[in-house]
Amino acid sequence: MVVRVLDKVVFAVLFIITLQVPILAEHYRQYLNGYYDALRDEVSSSSELAKQHGFSSVEAMLDSLQKNSEPVVRE
Repeated sequence: MVVRVLDKVVFAVLFIITLQVPILAEHYRQYLNGYYDALRDEVSSSSELAKQHGFSSVEAMLDSLQKNSEPVVRE
């Protein structure tokens, strides 16, 4: 009797966990899409900023900023 009840409880718990997997996967996918969009926007704005100020690339702009004497600019 106890084994049958325990078996049903284990089945119910595993069933509920299985139902949550698609929801968690969708939330994680949305999180990754948001991260990707934010990173793409940041790279685009950095590239545009480098072009506006006459740098050949973002790396050249960052190298120039790191050589600045002000610590706040280097950071």
